[in-house]
Amino acid sequence: MERRLLKILAIDTSTKSGSIALSQGSELLAETFLNINVTHSETLLLSLRDMLRQCSMSMDDIELFALTIGPGSFTGVRIGVSTVKGFALSTKKPVVGVSTLEAMAWNFPFSAFPVVPFLDARRGEVYSAPFTWNKGSFERLAQDSARAPEEVLDSIDGEAILVGDGVEKYSELIQNKLGSRALMAPSSHASVRASIIASLACEKYLKGDLLDLNSFVPLYLRKSEAEINREKGLLKKG
Repeated sequence: MERRLLKILAIDTSTKSGSIALSQGSELLAETFLNINVTHSETLLLSLRDMLRQCSMSMDDIELFALTIGPGSFTGVRIGVSTVKGFALSTKKPVVGVSTLEAMAWNFPFSAFPVVPFLDARRGEVYSAPFTWNKGSFERLAQDSARAPEEVLDSIDGEAILVGDGVEKYSELIQNKLGSRALMAPSSHASVRASIIASLACEKYLKGDLLDLNSFVPLYLRKSEAEINREKGLLKKG
């Protein structure tokens, strides 16, 4: 696809924190980041409205939508997907999806060590995937997965940067398993930034890596607790 200065709206609602960014090509125009104890449904549209107004833009000006499609919070990812789908269908503009874990790894460009997102998935698991910096970009070494933290840590060979809310939750386990090989990132570097999503989306767009507006769904990796409980109820009735 033609390389030009696309106006991109990027959204992340996959974790507790939320982020929105507007960019034109590689130039970041605005970014809002919130890490407060309210749901994304309460803040997303208001933040977006204010950002568009401050940038003297409207939704019709957006040429490409980008979002994190998971893994992450079931409710959060669903809010982001449904919001972007609505915008894209009404404006007939393309959409690019970015892995939450890939976006998180990009908080550490040029890293000499592998970056291993370690996102709490609850029920004794973490969402994770290893990335390594290679020739100006991150190379994915495995697909996103939901696994026991012990299993993820046992797969790490050598030093690695661990990032995400699972780092604090499982800090004792990490120390016991990896010791000094664990480079545990501070919480300030664990949040997903919409500006990074916009940058990754631009490259994906140029490669033609677009989502199908009618069929794309969040990357959950496993069933939600509500689905599991519903199935248990059906089994008991049966």
